Amino acid sequence: MPNRSLFFSLRSRRDLKALPRRYQEAILSDIEALAAEAILPLPPKVKKLKSIPNLHRLRTGDYRTIFRIGTDGIYILRIIPRKELERTLSGLWA
Repeated sequence: MPNRSLFFSLRSRRDLKALPRRYQEAILSDIEALAAEAILPLPPKVKKLKSIPNLHRLRTGDYRTIFRIGTDGIYILRIIPRKELERTLSGLWA
């Protein structure tokens, strides 16, 4: 099964580093599983964001990974706590 390439933004790398180790491992595991999927449909943990076109979120516990699927891979934009999702999204596209 072909893997999609993963591209992490500088901000997403900082977000991930700031988390406790156990959350880092769980989030990276979910991201790697997402990249291993060959085609659509996306896994149940993934939802398309209605308010912003071409963005998705991946749910891992109390954290959300915001990403975009491009033709050459998956672009990880942010990794944030669930409570900050709306505020962060408004900041991304304000």
